[in-house]
Amino acid sequence: MDLIKRASLIFLALILLGLIFIVLAVSIALSSFYSYRLPGIEGSSMEEAVVKLVNTLVDIAVRLGFLGITVWAGSLLIGHGIKGLKSEGKPYEGEEKRSGEKPESKMREEK
Repeated sequence: MDLIKRASLIFLALILLGLIFIVLAVSIALSSFYSYRLPGIEGSSMEEAVVKLVNTLVDIAVRLGFLGITVWAGSLLIGHGIKGLKSEGKPYEGEEKRSGEKPESKMREEK
């Protein structure tokens, strides 16, 4: 198996893994949305009620945070896979530029 075929398989695997992450996060979010019941915020005093409310809000925020991280990771994997598939046929990014053009970073250094 030559290098180009192996690289394309790796890029396709990255895209597939990213899609799996995103679909998994969406399915967890949907199942949580349809099965979630608001807990009773009752307490013998105002402090207990506020503590229960804060605990519930923190629990929701943590769940949403983990879902957001999962979707972010999946989108990164998909992005790198697509970028790799696009650049697979091209030699190198540096060779595409004209010899007379200066990269942006060198232009900034000269100023």
